[in-house]
Amino acid sequence: MIDVEFELTQDELRGAARTRAFAAVTALGVKRIALLAGDEVAAKGAMVAAREAKLAVVAIVEGGAPAGRCPNDAKVRAAAVERAGVAATRLAPAAVELCGFGFPDSRAAASGAARFLEALCTCEGCARRLATRQLDATRIASKVKKLIETARAEAGKESTPLERPEEIGPWLVKQLGAMESAALLSVRRESLVALVQEVQKALPKGVVLQAVAHPSPFAGGRALGGGLLALTDWLESFTLELAATDDPLDAPRLAAIVKSARTAAMPTSRFTLRLPMPPLERRTEQVAALRAAAKEGLAGVRLVGAASWPDNELVALRGALSR
Repeated sequence: MIDVEFELTQDELRGAARTRAFAAVTALGVKRIALLAGDEVAAKGAMVAAREAKLAVVAIVEGGAPAGRCPNDAKVRAAAVERAGVAATRLAPAAVELCGFGFPDSRAAASGAARFLEALCTCEGCARRLATRQLDATRIASKVKKLIETARAEAGKESTPLERPEEIGPWLVKQLGAMESAALLSVRRESLVALVQEVQKALPKGVVLQAVAHPSPFAGGRALGGGLLALTDWLESFTLELAATDDPLDAPRLAAIVKSARTAAMPTSRFTLRLPMPPLERRTEQVAALRAAAKEGLAGVRLVGAASWPDNELVALRGALSR
């Protein structure tokens, strides 16, 4: 059985759209919803409706994804702490979720490897952390610049884009060197843990912290990329965000992502997969993909845009996922 929760979009926080969204919540029979905390007035109105329906609420605190500043930036960390604290104290949700506080991500790049390189941060904060590993940020930035220039010059030639961590990792070692690659990924992991620690310590008692995440250390933007084992001590659960190249209807791929996440974290770590609603005619494929992921340890699914489906179809989906 897969636990189902519902995410209200920004448009669904007010008026008739909110009424329809809560009707969908009833049809799905969910006990937990997630909503954006940025618009405090709208969020408070939705919180009232959620309490009346006896729903647990996750308040989503957004950062600057997909190309936001680095989590080593003091202003980014301060914003995360402030926004999470405001959401926790003024909305009193069951949980606060960090979204968009990962390292910068280049969505326009042609592959996972290219996205990682083109958005690789060597800001002052990153440079200080790299220096603790006896690495020169300027030297790394120069190497990366040459790699990007070479990749652009060879664009269009027949080659398989590097998308998955098991492909990007060995390639990065070959290009940057084993020590540099290992240190770079360690610095990114430490940076994310430091950010999460600051936020978690600032939350009032009774409000737990969770985050949008991805098992790949090369992911960024909305998701905290990699470091799941280290983050487990500070996060109640993880919301998995698929990469742009991941097909949510691809059962083997969804199962592989969940397995990778489970392997990278503690056995007790809880994972929920965030998914947009599929076209109605592909409901069976989505159910099959989620069941495959559940076999690898997926605990829940968060559906976005569920209000677009008729109630009878939502009831049918709920029944399919409960078996």
